[in-house]
Amino acid sequence: NAPVGRWQEGKDLQWYAKDKGTSKEEIALKRKEELLAVKKREADMMNRALAGATATDAVKEAMRTELEGNDIDPGAEHNAQEVQDEDQARRKRKESEKKKKEKKKKKKKKRKERERQKHEEEGARKHGWSSSSDEDKQHQRRRRRRLDS
Repeated sequence: NAPVGRWQEGKDLQWYAKDKGTSKEEIALKRKEELLAVKKREADMMNRALAGATATDAVKEAMRTELEGNDIDPGAEHNAQEVQDEDQARRKRKESEKKKKEKKKKKKKKRKERERQKHEEEGARKHGWSSSSDEDKQHQRRRRRRLDS
């Protein structure tokens, strides 16, 4: 009954016989920590999808109150702060990129407007068009008078 072949490579064939934990309290604590980690991850994903932010302070506070009285790794809160700092830096980068894009769009729009005006002025000079709206109105009035008579 010895495992033969490559299929067992990297697999734990005695998983069913391993020790699952020493006490019920320890198992319950591990399960609670795991559930809280999953809740936090889901809240982070939802907030990122909706607003581009991480878990809110209310969620973090709820997690702290739920874990009060239990021995939990103190590095977990530090890791949460690092994640929050990274997300804040990412949001700032996005905002600065967005501002740069808007500035670039405005520049491009101004340049196009200047080019359009320049083109109109060149056309007016070449073909004798008037660039003033008052002159256009006067020309239309004269034309109507000629057609009416």
